[in-house]
Amino acid sequence: MENGIKTARNSPCLADLTRHKKAQAWLEFLLIYGWAIVAVMIVLFLLALVVFHWPDSGDSSVQASGEVFLSANQTIVLPAEFAAALNEAYRNHTVEFQYCLYGEIRENETLITEIVPAEMIYATATECEANCTIRDEYLGRIHNHISGRCVLSPLDTFGWGESDAPLTAVICGENRFAFFSREDVYQPLRLRIEG
Repeated sequence: MENGIKTARNSPCLADLTRHKKAQAWLEFLLIYGWAIVAVMIVLFLLALVVFHWPDSGDSSVQASGEVFLSANQTIVLPAEFAAALNEAYRNHTVEFQYCLYGEIRENETLITEIVPAEMIYATATECEANCTIRDEYLGRIHNHISGRCVLSPLDTFGWGESDAPLTAVICGENRFAFFSREDVYQPLRLRIEG
């Protein structure tokens, strides 16, 4: 203060205005990025609902709105001749391939009664897209992982989530098959090769 006159630099009004502008800038920042974060969380939640259809009970299969779910206590029964055909396909492919799986779901086991090569749309060393004929006996698909990993990739899980198939599977080496139910996409089902 010089000669009783306040300078603008030390004015309480200017300090309040600066604080107000900073607070307003923070509020705008939080609103913009806060809504963006909420929007991303909602999209991820909706995507999870689409990808993971969890069954409502522990039954071996649950009929819900036309979809059949296999519980984690199912045993997959794969005839030896189908295992041999899948092993042969695995040895002879340098890109991913798919087979369509057909069969019947029993109380504690799922019997694979037919495998059919899928109609391939495209294939690379890390992904493929194909079509299967959907009929009453349709169980799902089996495809290979050239990397030898016996787990579902995020792309596998997403693609499976878009279908009603109760089963998906991976061939990850000679006589290495991993079948998965929607109840547990991380732990393969028990497998029995017969014949």
